[in-house]
Amino acid sequence: MDRYRVRPPDEAAAGTLAEASGLGLTAAQVLLNRGIRSVEEASPFLDATLRGLSSPENMADRAQASRRIARAIRARERIVVFGDYDVDGTTSALILSEVIAALGGEVRTLIADRFNGGYGLS
Repeated sequence: MDRYRVRPPDEAAAGTLAEASGLGLTAAQVLLNRGIRSVEEASPFLDATLRGLSSPENMADRAQASRRIARAIRARERIVVFGDYDVDGTTSALILSEVIAALGGEVRTLIADRFNGGYGLS
């Protein structure tokens, strides 16, 4: 059984998107694989701004998670923060761990192993 299933490239669509956006064929194909088919759809993805981020208020179970972390800090329970190995995963794991520690929590940070637990290019 194959570990990964790679979509066959859509060379015509990738070529059109690459030419219109100024991207290379590989980057254009990655966008196509994510359902982004035009320069207009790609723009918010490629030229991201803070204003374009979704509100943290919309995060599922955010309030419940916050209460649980606060309870663990007060009870002096050990807290483990697990982060992905990519740059945003390691950065967010570090920030969360530092905040928990600053609030008096006992925290340990674990980062995924990209070679044994990775999931490839999506």
